[in-house]
Amino acid sequence: MESRKFKNIEIKFSEGNHRYYVNDNGTKINPSSVSKIIKGDNGFGIGAMAGRKNFLETLVEELPNTNLLRVNDLTDLQEKLFDIKKLAEKKWTDQAALGTVIHNFIESYLRGNMAESGYHKGHDERDNQIRLMQYPLYEYLNANVKKVHAVEY
Repeated sequence: MESRKFKNIEIKFSEGNHRYYVNDNGTKINPSSVSKIIKGDNGFGIGAMAGRKNFLETLVEELPNTNLLRVNDLTDLQEKLFDIKKLAEKKWTDQAALGTVIHNFIESYLRGNMAESGYHKGHDERDNQIRLMQYPLYEYLNANVKKVHAVEY
C-alpha cells in the first residue's frame, strides 16, 4: 500500500482494490474515486466483453437447432450475427468514450480548473447530450463535494 503525508493528512492507496484511504488529522475518510462517482459500481468491462462473445457463440450454435428460427444457410446467419456484434461493439466504444468525457469533467472540477476546460465542446446532438449530463452533474458536485483531499494525475 502506497502512503503519502502532507502536513497532518496521510493518504494511502491500495493497488489491490484501487481505493484511497485518508487520515485527516485523526479523521478517517474513505473518498470515492471519480470512476465510482460515474458508475456507482465496480465496472464490468472484461465480464461484458466475455459475455458478448459467449452470447454470440451460443446464438450461432443454438439458433439453428430451434423452431424459432429456420435457417437454410448457416453462413448467412453467422454473417448477420457478426454484423450485429460489430454494431454492439460500436455502441460499447461510444459509451466508453462518453464515460471518459464525463470522468475528465469530474476530475477537472475536482482539480479546480473548470475555467480552463469548461463544458464539453461541439455542436452536434451527441455533444448537446453530453452537456445535458454535465449541467446536473456540476450542480451535484457543487452541492455535495465539501473538500477535495487529492486528485490523481
